[in-house]
Amino acid sequence: MVKKEITPLRKICLKKENSGRTKARCTPLANARGQVAIFVMVGIVIVVSILLFFFLQKKIDISTFEVENPQSFIRSCVTDSIEDSETILLANGGDIVPQHTIPYYDEKYNYLCYQADYYLQCYNTHPQLEKNVEAQLLQNTQEHVENCFNLLEEEYNSRGFSISSGDLDYSVDILPGSIDVLLFKNIVISRGDSSEEYRNFDFEVLSPIYDLIEISRLIVNDESQFCNFEYTGYMLLYPQYSISRIDFERSKLYNVEHRDSLKSFKFAVRSCAFPPGI
Repeated sequence: MVKKEITPLRKICLKKENSGRTKARCTPLANARGQVAIFVMVGIVIVVSILLFFFLQKKIDISTFEVENPQSFIRSCVTDSIEDSETILLANGGDIVPQHTIPYYDEKYNYLCYQADYYLQCYNTHPQLEKNVEAQLLQNTQEHVENCFNLLEEEYNSRGFSISSGDLDYSVDILPGSIDVLLFKNIVISRGDSSEEYRNFDFEVLSPIYDLIEISRLIVNDESQFCNFEYTGYMLLYPQYSISRIDFERSKLYNVEHRDSLKSFKFAVRSCAFPPGI
């Protein structure tokens, strides 16, 4: 007589039978149901894995926008133009192209207050100095800012992205401690099924130009009223600024410097001038 082999599953069932527990789960039908359940669970795991794979692939595409952030690109590009124009405005007394200057060696000082006659107080030729500087800063950087957005579009197109954009709204505000650059332009960057939208490109450039303008305006106001500005006393009250004056050909050449940044605003004044020989 051939001895029938007892499988591991059968051993478990025999143990359950000997212990008096039910035999329903040890029938062939029960075994088939268990196998089906295992196949269903494996199928679910496979489907979830596939969905997770495609989700992560899509997430990776989107993450590339964070690495190559268009806002950082625009900020870096525009900042260069803002700082270059700021340097010109500071050196030229608030004008990109000054019209009325006095030469001093290899430099030219722009008149902010002038009186051609002797003994008389000067007239303030730049009563809206801050607004004038803002307007010229905006005008001198407008074209460069537009080129920055064009470069951004070319850069993303060269990398296989599609980019669409709206009109540019650009302005600047000179504030204490900074130049606020206000940029609004609707841009949508896409590749495949992934896309990102950007609108606000505002940022600020640290600058002492506001305070330098304010001090220069104080100097001009005192020169136009009292024919003098007590700059040594002002430096005692505000030691973060250095003010120097050169008396040259009946004009006064002022240089107002912010000590920490070493940026300076220079200009000329001709007020209450004495005739030659006096």
